[in-house]
Amino acid sequence: MAWYVFFGGGFLNIGVSVTFRVRCTSVVLGVLLAGAVEADEAREYYFDIPRQNVAAAINEIATQVDALLLFPYEEVKLVETNPVKGIYTVAGALEVLLQNTGLAGSFTSGGVITISSSELTDGQDGDAEMSGKKSRIQQKVAVAIMSIFGAANASGQALPDGETERESRALEEIIVTATKRESAIMDVAISMSVIDSNTIDKKQLVEMGDYLEAMPSVIYHDAGAGRNSIFIRGLATNSMTPTTGTYIDEVPTSDIAVLGMFDPKLVDIERVEVLRGPQGTLYGAGAMGGAVKVVPNRPNLSEFGNSARFSLGFTEEGDASYDVSGTINIPLVDDKFALRATGYYYKVGGVVDNEYPESGVFGDSELFAKDVDEERTSGARIALAYSSGDRFDASLTAFYQETTADGLPESQPLLGDYVQSRGFKEELSDEFGLINLVLNYSTNRFDIVSSTAFIDRTVLQDRDLSVFFGAPLRLSDPSPLDQFIQEVRITSNYDSRLQWLVGAFYSDLTREEDQNLSWFGDDTGLGLIGLPADVVLFDANREFRDDQTAVFVDVTYELNDQWALSTGLRAFEYNLFQYDSATGVFNGGDTLLVSETSGDHVSPKVTLTYDRSDDRLYYATVAEGFRQGVINGDVPSPICDQDLADLGLTDAGTGSDPDTVWNYEVGGKMTLGGGTMNLTGAVFHIDWSDIQNLILLPNCGFTVNMNAGKATSDGVELEFSALLGEQFTLNLAGSYNRAELAEDSPVGATGRTGSKGDSIPGVPEINLQSSLEYFQPMRDGRGFARVDYLYVGPHYTTFEQTKESEVGDYNLVNLSFGFQNDQWSGAFYAQNLLNEKYVMSLDTEINDGRLIYGRPRTIGFYLRTYF
Repeated sequence: MAWYVFFGGGFLNIGVSVTFRVRCTSVVLGVLLAGAVEADEAREYYFDIPRQNVAAAINEIATQVDALLLFPYEEVKLVETNPVKGIYTVAGALEVLLQNTGLAGSFTSGGVITISSSELTDGQDGDAEMSGKKSRIQQKVAVAIMSIFGAANASGQALPDGETERESRALEEIIVTATKRESAIMDVAISMSVIDSNTIDKKQLVEMGDYLEAMPSVIYHDAGAGRNSIFIRGLATNSMTPTTGTYIDEVPTSDIAVLGMFDPKLVDIERVEVLRGPQGTLYGAGAMGGAVKVVPNRPNLSEFGNSARFSLGFTEEGDASYDVSGTINIPLVDDKFALRATGYYYKVGGVVDNEYPESGVFGDSELFAKDVDEERTSGARIALAYSSGDRFDASLTAFYQETTADGLPESQPLLGDYVQSRGFKEELSDEFGLINLVLNYSTNRFDIVSSTAFIDRTVLQDRDLSVFFGAPLRLSDPSPLDQFIQEVRITSNYDSRLQWLVGAFYSDLTREEDQNLSWFGDDTGLGLIGLPADVVLFDANREFRDDQTAVFVDVTYELNDQWALSTGLRAFEYNLFQYDSATGVFNGGDTLLVSETSGDHVSPKVTLTYDRSDDRLYYATVAEGFRQGVINGDVPSPICDQDLADLGLTDAGTGSDPDTVWNYEVGGKMTLGGGTMNLTGAVFHIDWSDIQNLILLPNCGFTVNMNAGKATSDGVELEFSALLGEQFTLNLAGSYNRAELAEDSPVGATGRTGSKGDSIPGVPEINLQSSLEYFQPMRDGRGFARVDYLYVGPHYTTFEQTKESEVGDYNLVNLSFGFQNDQWSGAFYAQNLLNEKYVMSLDTEINDGRLIYGRPRTIGFYLRTYF
C-alpha cells in the first residue's frame, strides 16, 4: 500500500519497507517529542468544500488550515465526499466530509491530518488484522517523517520569533440582510457589494462619497452638506424624488431627501450593503435603481468593550482635518440587556477661498476669506438591546447627527483654482434625528419583526444669487420635516422547499419649505433699482404631506436541489397634498395654490436561480421599479410666462406623473480555489418610461417638474476578490453602463431638448476600481499595507454634450499602511496620492462656470484603541 504525504503542494510517496519503518519509528518519535508544539485542535474555521474526490477535498482543508496531510491514495482516489459548509473544527469538518464513505479522519496534536479506512480501526482477525497493523505502522512512520520534514508548515508548530500564528487563508464569508433574512452574500441572487468595518477603517471611509464612488454602476454627486445624489445603473435625474433607496438598518431615509440624501458618518458601523437593480419589493417605491443600506453595530449582550479613535489629516491647498470618536458597550444584565453608545466629531478643513470685491454700485461690502467650505459634523447614537434568550428580543436606538458648512464647495475657474466669489458667508446645514424601536418574536414556524421609527430633519441652504439676478440677492431656504414609519414582516423559518415573507408598510411625512429672498447691499443700492428699503422681494411657504401604504410578499420555492423560483410584488398607494403661498415683488404679488394627487401601483419581481453546487450560483431576474409623482409648486404669472413659452408651455401644469423601469438581468456568483477567490457578475438591460425631471426656468428662477419620455440603460458589472499566496489580497471591480434617451424628449422636458441617442447626463460609461492589500504577521499583531485605485470615465452634465459640460475622466490612487491587534490599531494614509485635480460635478443652474473639484492630496494618520 502506498501512503502519500502532502507538503504544501507536493506529494511524497511513503513506500519503504515495513522493517525499515519500524526501526525508524523510535528515532523519529524521539525527535518529535523533543520539538513538536501542540496544534490547536479546538480552533474553528469556516469551510466551504464542495462534493468532490476525497483527495481534492482533504487537500483543500489541509491548505486552508496550514496542516500536513497523510492519506492512502489508492483507497481514496475514487471516493466522493460529502460537501462541508459552515464553521467547524478540523476534526468536525472531517467527520462531515467522510460520513458514509468508509473512511475516517483525524487531526493530530502535531498538526497532521490523517485519512484511513474506517474498517482498519475495528480490530479484525487474521490477514485483515495484519493488514490493519501494517497500515497503522505506515501511518505512524509517515506522521513522524512529516513532522521532521514539514514541521514548519504545521499549524500547531512554533513560528519564528516575532510572528503570530498564520491565519486561515480563505476569504471571509460575509453575512448580509439584503433579502430581509441573514444570508451569505454569495448565496444571494442580487448584484451587490458590501463594505465591512475592517475596510472602513483601513480606507478611512467616512461619508457616502468615500465608498459609493468605488462601487460598480454607482455614481455619487456631492454638492455639499445635504446636497447629494446617488444614481445606480444609469438612472440619473434631478427630480425631487430620488431613484435610489437609502436605509439605516431597518429605517428608510430616501423619502426625507429634500436637497439631497442624508449621509450618516461611518462610525461604529458593521457594514454597508449596496444593492443594484430595482429593489421595490422589499425596499419601497424609491429603490427603482437600487438601495444603499448602512448597518450599525448592535449592542453586545455578553461582553464589555470600549474603543476610541483619533485622526489627523493635512490637505494641499486647504486647512487641516481631524476627527475624534468613541464607543462603549456595557452588558447591564449578562446575556439579557445591554447598552451601546457612540459619539463623534468631524472637522473637514476647507479648500476653497472666497474673493468678493466691493462692487461700488449697490453698496455691498468686500469679503475675502480662506477655506470657506469647512464642514463640521457632530453625532451620537445610543442603542439598548434586550433578549429573552429564545423567543423574543428588542432594540431601541436613538441617533442624532448635525452637519454645518460655512460655505458651498464650489469653485469658479475664471477666478483661479479653488476660488469663488460670494458677497456674504453662505451656509449649508443638515440636522437629523431618529428613534427606532425593533421587536422580534420567533415561533417554531415563523419570525415576526416590527420596526417603528420617528425621523426629524432640517436642511438649510443659504446662497448668494448675485450672479443669477445681477444684483446682491440672498436666498435662505430652510426645510424642516418629520416622518413616522411603521413596518411589520412575518418570515418563515422552518425547513421546507417553500420559504416566504409577507409584510406591510406605512409612512406619514410632513415637510415645510420656507424661502426668503433678501437684499444684502445697502438701502441706497436698493433705491437704484427703484425699490423702497422695506420692500418684500420674495417670501414663500410650502406645506407638503405624503402618506404611503404598501403590502408586499416574497416567496421562494425550491423546484429541486438545484433550481429555485422566487417571486415577489409590492402594492403601493400614496396620497400627496401641497399648500403654496407666496408674496413679494419677485412673485408678482400674492399667490395661493392648493394641490392634491394620489395614485397606486403594483411592482412585481421574478428570479430564477440555478445553484449548480455549493460554490456556483446563477440567476435571471425580471423586476419593475416605480417612483411616485411630484406636485408642482406655484409658478407665478406673468413673471414666468416667457420662460414657459420658451419650453413650449402655456402653464406649468400640475407636476410630473410616476415613472417606471423594467430591469432584465442575468448574473452569477462563484467561489473558486477552495474559498480563496470570489467572482461575481451581472449583465442588465433597463427600459425607463416617463422619466421625471426638474427644470429650472432660467429668467424667473422658479422650477417645473415634467416627464421627459423614455430611456434605456445597458451594462455589465464584475467584481473579483482573491487571496494571492499567504499575505496578499486582491480586489478588482468594474462596470460598463450606456444610458441614453430612447426617443426625442418632449419639448422642454429636459430643460434643453434631448434627442434620441443622447447620453443621460451624469452617467459615465466606465468605472474601474482595484485594491491590493499585504499583511505581515508581527509580534502581538500584524502589519498591513494597502493601495486602492479608482477610475471614473468622462461624462456630461447636460444634453448639450460639449467640452464645457464634460466632467469625470480621472484616476485616483489612495495608500495606507499600519498595524493592528486586539488592543489598538493605527495607520498612515494618503488620499489622492498623485494630487490629481479633477472635476466631480458642474453647476448647470447658475451660468458662471461654477464647479466642484475633488479634494486635493490629503496625508494623515489615525489611531484606535480598544479597552
